Amino acid sequence: MTTKQSKASAQSGFDAAVKKADLVTVQTLIRRGLKPPVTAAEAAADACNKAYALAHPTTRQGLFGRKARTSKKARSAASADADKYYRITEALLKAGAPVPDTGICPAARSGNTKLALLLIEHGVDVDFSPPIGTPLENAVKSGSVEIMRALIKAGADLHQQGLFGTLLIEPLARTRSWLWTNSSRLALT
Repeated sequence: MTTKQSKASAQSGFDAAVKKADLVTVQTLIRRGLKPPVTAAEAAADACNKAYALAHPTTRQGLFGRKARTSKKARSAASADADKYYRITEALLKAGAPVPDTGICPAARSGNTKLALLLIEHGVDVDFSPPIGTPLENAVKSGSVEIMRALIKAGADLHQQGLFGTLLIEPLARTRSWLWTNSSRLALT
């Protein structure tokens, strides 16, 4: 088998394991010395965010603009899935997978503090700006102070323009006046 074929095989192995939420297979592939591709880390972070949104109906209501109707059983299953995907994302990042910049904005938007902090810890681009807005802008919208604090500590640009052309510092001042007043303390604590 050529190196090109083995890389393709490793990528498909990681991608299949992530799709099935199979942490054991991911760990086995890592132990064999295979380097996880960025697609696997992106898929795991994306799946974690989707499962988190299902497990937290108030988040889902905010994201989709309608009342979330999810049974307690479905929420607990989604919560377990979110935890599985979090552990897979963590294993992939510890094994040296490239950090998926695309995962931070949905994590900040849904208030998925655990995943957001993991991505920040592994060096995600805190000023990444996809069509849904910057991570800090999404954290402000979700009201997640812990994610805002982590993004500010990691060097998120408060003077960057948000999705609708406003400076991020403006919605911080309007929606969270106490945060604006204490922003320097937040950055230091």
